[in-house]
Amino acid sequence: MNKSNNATAGIIFVLLGALVIGIMPSAAKIAYQEGANPMAAIVVRSLIGVIGIGIYMGLAGIRFGVGWNTVRYSGFSGAMQSLSSLGIMFSLAYMDVSLSVLIVFCFPFIVAAFTHFTGSSKISGRVLICFCVSMVGLTLVLGVKDSSVSLSGILFAVIGMVSTAAMVLTVSKLSSRIGPIPANFFMTGWTSIYFLIVVAIGPAIGLISDPTLPGTMRGWIALFGVGVSFSLGYVLFFIGAAIIGSTRASMLSIMEPVLIILTAMVLVDERLSSIQWVGLLLVILSLMVIELPGRKRAKVTISK
Repeated sequence: MNKSNNATAGIIFVLLGALVIGIMPSAAKIAYQEGANPMAAIVVRSLIGVIGIGIYMGLAGIRFGVGWNTVRYSGFSGAMQSLSSLGIMFSLAYMDVSLSVLIVFCFPFIVAAFTHFTGSSKISGRVLICFCVSMVGLTLVLGVKDSSVSLSGILFAVIGMVSTAAMVLTVSKLSSRIGPIPANFFMTGWTSIYFLIVVAIGPAIGLISDPTLPGTMRGWIALFGVGVSFSLGYVLFFIGAAIIGSTRASMLSIMEPVLIILTAMVLVDERLSSIQWVGLLLVILSLMVIELPGRKRAKVTISK
């Protein structure tokens, strides 16, 4: 397979990952309607992720070898994934979902800046302009309003943004050493441990409320869907990132909130306004320009 076909496969994996993750919010919404709360969804999705990936690794004969570097990087990436989830969750207590998502999805800029200044991957002016245009389009798609601004909410969303970027960079580095599937297994395992500790201690000190599980089969199916979309989406993303590089994969992940909204149109009967369709077109066109053929690209390799 030549480099062009490899790149195409990487793009497909990343976009498939975004599509799969796009199912998660709608599935979570259904689970909430059936009695579950966000903390229960976060814990269950992590446990389903680590169990599901572990079973796949066992059936596929993929090694579970653990060395100090694996523990170090996966422990950190799990902490960043946990912090990202908590940052997003707490930001939603202070401001609209749209603004929180918009801030968090600025994380590709951090990834790009890191790889640019470390010499792993150089970002051209055209890519930077396209990224800015795509963020304008995302603002229109999400329907962000000035009235939703909250300093506390912005702080938590920024925490989510920075920790997401750190997670992507760390797992990309770990994937280059042990492969994307084991890297996601260990990261999700640490995330499960961290959240189980939070669930055990948090309610007692008043930090969070007790997790509540759904009371119907429909809710449990939806909660299972949350876990599967969460774990499979990340695996697909990092398989793609291993092929095309973390910077390019992060740029393409801007499609994720767009796909979340499109999935919601199908699953929970949401509708887009005319201005949202304009924003959707801007996002797609800007990413198409970034992915125009004929440019020399180098696969991102995070410095060891």
